[in-house]
Amino acid sequence: MGLAFLASVLLLMPLGIALVAAVTFGVALFLQSAYNLTIGEYIVNPWKHIPAATHEGSVLSTMLMGDFGIIKASEPAEQHARWISELGSVFRYRHMFGKPRIFISDPKALLYIHGPGRAYKYPKSTPTRVFLDAVMGEGLISIEGDKHRRQRRIISPAFTNAAVKELQPVMEKHGANLATKIGKIIDGSVDRRKGLVSKTKLQDGETPPDLAVHLHSYKGQVAVVDVLFWASRTALDVIGDAGFNYQFNSLEHGNEDELSEAYNNLMTACMDVDLFQAVTILLSEIPGLNWMRNIPTHRNKTIWSARATSGRYAKSIVARAKAEIAAEAAAAAGIPAGGLKSRRSQASLRTTPSSASLRQRAGHAASVADDSGDDKATNVDDLNPPQPSSRAQSVLTKDAFDDVQTTKSGSLLHRVIRANLAADLRPNERLTDEELEGVPSTFLLAGSETSATQTSWTLRLMAENLDVQERLRAEIMAAKKQHALEGNGAYEGCLLGDVHALPYLECCVKEALRLMTALPSTVREATEDDVVPLSKPYRNSNGKGTFDSVPIPKGHELFTPIAAVGLDTELWGPDAGEYKPERWMNEAKDLPASVKPLPGPGLYSFISGPRNCVGQRFAQTEIKVLLSHMLTNFKFEVVPGWELKQRQMIARRALVIGQEKYGTRMPLIVSRLESSSA
Repeated sequence: MGLAFLASVLLLMPLGIALVAAVTFGVALFLQSAYNLTIGEYIVNPWKHIPAATHEGSVLSTMLMGDFGIIKASEPAEQHARWISELGSVFRYRHMFGKPRIFISDPKALLYIHGPGRAYKYPKSTPTRVFLDAVMGEGLISIEGDKHRRQRRIISPAFTNAAVKELQPVMEKHGANLATKIGKIIDGSVDRRKGLVSKTKLQDGETPPDLAVHLHSYKGQVAVVDVLFWASRTALDVIGDAGFNYQFNSLEHGNEDELSEAYNNLMTACMDVDLFQAVTILLSEIPGLNWMRNIPTHRNKTIWSARATSGRYAKSIVARAKAEIAAEAAAAAGIPAGGLKSRRSQASLRTTPSSASLRQRAGHAASVADDSGDDKATNVDDLNPPQPSSRAQSVLTKDAFDDVQTTKSGSLLHRVIRANLAADLRPNERLTDEELEGVPSTFLLAGSETSATQTSWTLRLMAENLDVQERLRAEIMAAKKQHALEGNGAYEGCLLGDVHALPYLECCVKEALRLMTALPSTVREATEDDVVPLSKPYRNSNGKGTFDSVPIPKGHELFTPIAAVGLDTELWGPDAGEYKPERWMNEAKDLPASVKPLPGPGLYSFISGPRNCVGQRFAQTEIKVLLSHMLTNFKFEVVPGWELKQRQMIARRALVIGQEKYGTRMPLIVSRLESSSA
């Protein structure tokens, strides 16, 4: 507490005293690090028997940064995979200031930590929760304990297999739009090479190096396309439409939409966390240094502004959805329009609000708030939904909501609100209006960039493995032909029918999730002393004897190596680093016994237990739909000579070496198939 006090008063002191205090604070941190690396390492260390990573770098960098510096400088999971090959699936390393951290990729341990009996005793680490709270507020991703249980219970029904199946046509629409857009990019590239437009004119998503790629040797119509750029815009359109009936039209108009711009700014601030910002987040958790979270940096001001904008829209979106559901429930119960306490706006309930109308409403709400000086004034009368009468309320049970065939909206948000309005819920089980208004932001942040990133990495793997791409394309084309012949009411207007019925597509997506998962890791923090069991004995650091469990003291952080689990040669064998979809073709027979206990089986990309990814079915469906539309229209190849380096952000991203100033990208050579009509 003394250290924190010194740091807290720095800004209040004259410069000279402040400098002395800063030096004192730095020395105190240095001494704490020295203690961790000496007494903490050799005298009071409960993990001396566990193999330890060899610290690299100077003594000073080791004392201040531990192994965090080399981890941050490496590609996602690269350093951890190197340590696994040297030390095995259980080892220890040092975080900042010599703080010890245990690494475990043992399947039994992971299932124990994230399983039903322990998941809430190992919440996300405090710095992680603080970071997520700052970006998205108290949503399903950042909250823990009873709050999470309550929200998860309400939100989960929106993501059942049946619910996601009904949303596949929405995804298909945007998949087709993506194919059309990439076709236009190819047309523009062809026109530029023919001299029909300026040879230096850039299209959306292009950079100057793209124009320098020699494409004359490629057959047909071809262009260099940043598939991450376009997948990101498409994923935003998908989650807006399927998530809460909002039309971003990002594929065509980019960030012209105010909410789209706010979301893009929020994601940029969220994704681009450099070493300095990471250190600041960690330091802000020291008691007395919490004020560091509120420093008005450019990044913080961007986050605050974007959250204010998204909050205004969320109020309007949620109010509108509640009004629609109230009207639907009354109609399903045979209650006349007068059965709603407010007849206002009933005519407007017959149409889904456009982006423009929501912008107008959100702007009006903001002006009311500004005039009144009270944030609560954003709940203006026009935004309040009609409330169901007591008779209507009596039929709003979960079963009733499941049975009601909605006339115009099966969005994720509508399903959440229906579940939340169920009469058989106790008041303390319902989500508050504030929590409901946080749902759209959670959907956006959790369900957009991760899906886009995973789609782009899967396309990259297809470009690197053309035999896999051709085999998958053949399967998709055959399914497309069969679907056209047979038809399917549930998948009317869809390209293929049930995308989960294609075995090789399933294998390709699973293998991409294993090898290049979009989210590389998470960190958990023990809330009580515990002993984590292991699936087998591991050799002690001195080579004598073994251990089959790991003691975890209260407050200790455990690193959950999602990406490293997929690269662990002890689990997957010597070909763990290769893209081999065939390994999933007969899971019962071909998967290594060591990984079969993992969810999937064998897949840990969405972790496990009550804190696993609630939207994993939605994400996998979206990825498969987008891949299907891409591969039926285009061929993907790597750009010769362009090497990628991965960057550890919130999601795994890539930079083209030598083109770092253009930011994260996934450029591929995309050729239109001769049979394509895109």
